[in-house]
Amino acid sequence: MSGVPFVSVRQLLDSSLTPLGRLMTAGRRLDAANTALDEFLEEPLKGRVSVARAGRETLTLVAESPAWSARVRYLTPQILDHLRTRLENPRLHRVQIVTRPTETPAIAPPERPPQLSQHAAALIESVARNSDNEALASALMRLAGRADRQKRD
Repeated sequence: MSGVPFVSVRQLLDSSLTPLGRLMTAGRRLDAANTALDEFLEEPLKGRVSVARAGRETLTLVAESPAWSARVRYLTPQILDHLRTRLENPRLHRVQIVTRPTETPAIAPPERPPQLSQHAAALIESVARNSDNEALASALMRLAGRADRQKRD
């Protein structure tokens, strides 16, 4: 066995001397700041703005869109007052707002293109026959003909 004394995980996480301890402290500070912000914000801002960094003097907020950034910008004096009190940090005097849109999942293309029903094709063909515009009538007839081709495929 080595001569290194065993240190419990709890001691590593609670100590401000270890990187894990500093990370846990920063995480707790961030969690407290987000909780305090959620207490202050009302719908629809709640959930669209969060604390990304809680420094000693500066608080960085992240908003989902420029519109939410603008709305929260008007509330920064009140947010600062609330968080100064709630986090017991009188040195907090600046709020920085960053806009980071949330990622929307890409919509997968349909496995097969939409099918034109026989009823819809008949309606399109009826409009084509009654149209005075020859180019439009020709285009509509081609479109109506797709239903027949789809039926054969």
